[in-house]
Amino acid sequence: MGNVLAVPILMTQKVIGVLAVSRSCGDELGTEEQLVLERLVHVIAVALENARRIAELIFLRAQAETASLIDHLTGVGNRRAMEDAFQSASLFRRSDQPEKTSPVSVAVLDLVDFKRINDTSGHSQGDRILQQVAGLLSNLFPHVYRLGGDEFALLLNLDFEQATQALLEGIHQIKHLETGMKDRLKANAGVVQWDHAGESLADSLERADHRMYRAKRAGLPIIR
Repeated sequence: MGNVLAVPILMTQKVIGVLAVSRSCGDELGTEEQLVLERLVHVIAVALENARRIAELIFLRAQAETASLIDHLTGVGNRRAMEDAFQSASLFRRSDQPEKTSPVSVAVLDLVDFKRINDTSGHSQGDRILQQVAGLLSNLFPHVYRLGGDEFALLLNLDFEQATQALLEGIHQIKHLETGMKDRLKANAGVVQWDHAGESLADSLERADHRMYRAKRAGLPIIR
């Protein structure tokens, strides 16, 4: 048969490579060597196909995991994503001194009279407004989450005063969003600084929610 044998490696009926062997001197390669080579090629092809399927499953699983952390209307994180981020130690590390923790504030924000917008302009318009607000907040802050309805939450590597000022500026920008509606959007927010000594996310959100409703009752965007 000669001094060279070549057998194609097939995956899904496509040639992805060739396994070739040669003998520089001596007897020619024969039928027995060809059978061995074909068996080896089969083993290689099966291994490659299994690796492809495993990679595909890993990719699909990662996609599903990512999808489970996203609010599909607005594209920001959902409550589960917020819980995961809150548990992440990296969120609380200072970039200049990694051994020390950063101040972390938790904020809750919702829109004023959003139910009226849905009732008078329709849920499609309401959804578009939520998407606009989510996009604006995402451009301003790195950790934005939708808790449900028109309520958003944020995790901020800022102390209380810094976070309050940042949210106040964000609310001002929300007011100037072009929504196509006659009235300008308004929002209320509540901010608390997370207690590093064991306070849960649920406790921080409850405190922030309480401050937001205090601002709402006072007719203020936020309470310092």
